[in-house]
Amino acid sequence: DIQTVESFRLATQVDPGLRRSFAVLTYPDLINPGAEKDIIKLVNGQGKVNLSKGIIMVKCRSQREIEDGTNLETALRNEDAFFNEMYPELKSNQKGTRTLISKL
Repeated sequence: DIQTVESFRLATQVDPGLRRSFAVLTYPDLINPGAEKDIIKLVNGQGKVNLSKGIIMVKCRSQREIEDGTNLETALRNEDAFFNEMYPELKSNQKGTRTLISKL
């Protein structure tokens, strides 16, 4: 539940209306099976929290990928493939490290 996350609590202290804040959801590959629909609703602003700047999901490199020396370009391609397979309904501005970089 995003409302119990410490970073969310801090964001509401400095941006009470959440008009200047956006969230980054990490490790979508670790989401419990069956919870994907709730995550999609959250990212689409249909959950308990609605951030005017939105929510971006990113898939970080796994520890194995880091240890195996997976370079960043390959990791970005792997991230794209993951989202295309697991979350095809997400819009391009809701997913991926490239989106996060451009938003920052």
